[in-house]
Amino acid sequence: MCLFSRRGWAGMSQQHPITEPTGVYNKFVFNVLLQHEISRTRRYPMPISLLQIVLLPEYLQPENLERARQVIAYILNRFLRSADVPAQDKNDFFVLLPQTDLAGARCVGSRILSRLEDSQIGAGGLPFKVTACIGLTWHMGGDSLTAEKLLQNAQLAAQLALQNGPNSLVIYPEPSS
Repeated sequence: MCLFSRRGWAGMSQQHPITEPTGVYNKFVFNVLLQHEISRTRRYPMPISLLQIVLLPEYLQPENLERARQVIAYILNRFLRSADVPAQDKNDFFVLLPQTDLAGARCVGSRILSRLEDSQIGAGGLPFKVTACIGLTWHMGGDSLTAEKLLQNAQLAAQLALQNGPNSLVIYPEPSS
């Protein structure tokens, strides 16, 4: 079994790298994989992108919060490439997109938001919608790339997306014209 297969660890001990019950990586494994991709991208300059998806629980009934997390994780596990790295930390989800430039990352972020527009079946069989914001950052690769800066920029983008309101996607730093 591959050590980092996000689908192969489900059901193992409490120490496994998958967040239960969503089935995406936890932040520890994500950070290890992020460092690996950063090292590779510094050595062989190629674009890398990071999405931070912030679930907005204030738009949900409390009984639907866990279901909303599962919906986001399902979308990530179902519609990302196998090379992409999804992770969860409470109501925040991260998606590392190796070898993905800004245009590609913007497509991924937009596709995730459009998938979230579908109604879901929640507690008591009642429909609900998952509401989130996405912050996006990217780097062209090379020596100036650090994991800390990539994470910091994704967090800034997510904060700006939150200010813009539900279902928004913000890029930071903004692309120069």
